[in-house]
Amino acid sequence: MKILFVYNAHSGVSGEDISQDIENYIQSSPHECTVFETKKTFGPVEYLVTQHKSFDIIVSIGGDGTISQTVDGIMKSEMDTKLIIVPFGSTNEYAKSLGIRYESIQDVFHAIDHGEDIKVDVGKINNKHFTYVACFGNFTSVTYETPQKLKNAFGHAAYWLYGALRLRMLRNYEFTIEHDETIVEGNYLFGLISNAYRFGRVFRYPRTEVDLDDGFFELLLIKRPKKASEFLKVLYAMLAEDYSGENFIKHKLDKITLKSKRKHSWNLDGEFGGKTDTVSIQVLNKKLNLRI
Repeated sequence: MKILFVYNAHSGVSGEDISQDIENYIQSSPHECTVFETKKTFGPVEYLVTQHKSFDIIVSIGGDGTISQTVDGIMKSEMDTKLIIVPFGSTNEYAKSLGIRYESIQDVFHAIDHGEDIKVDVGKINNKHFTYVACFGNFTSVTYETPQKLKNAFGHAAYWLYGALRLRMLRNYEFTIEHDETIVEGNYLFGLISNAYRFGRVFRYPRTEVDLDDGFFELLLIKRPKKASEFLKVLYAMLAEDYSGENFIKHKLDKITLKSKRKHSWNLDGEFGGKTDTVSIQVLNKKLNLRI
């Protein structure tokens, strides 16, 4: 088999260096192995699209951003491959939803030959792909604006420390939203299209409500309260994970279009996804082959 290791050496909170373990595996493995270490200017997407190589298995080692870029590269290159996700970041939200946890790098090497294969859904937003979340609104920039050193030192708590500084900067997001032959206009604090059980340890869904391979993603919109007193109600509802109130809109969908009069920033899998005034999102049912 041809195996590609995609490795982000800057991810993680433990400071563990597994590069030597990978090298030892390559030297003893019967497989043809290649290692690609991600760079800011040349990541997994660029590598997979431009190298014109095919791999039977891709082992992506890093945080949610590295995994997301690897998936985007697989989809854009139309490569028929199986992906092994090795959570090595500060949050690893997607791997947690999938129930992926390796006790050691040796368990990863074992999965290459003996893992179980499954298919899961992938999201596509305009010309990019994402694994578990696309969102806009207040606090969505915290995951990619928080300094990497802070994330490595404090893990998930770093996002809360950085986000607390932005409480006085709440903005309004006006969108026209089209889905299921319905068009609605409104002002929102936050919008989330996801395929996971949780996002940022704030938004959680019961596992009975989310299926990672059903061809549908979950939409959650938080409408901007008309009165200042309603902000507390929204906050309490979020903390209680109760999205049934009048300020929340919740649906399952397989495609959606959002249009605005101005460009807004989007967060894709915890990373900056660009600024645009129009996005079209669709669910690609069971398009990602995973080995776990």
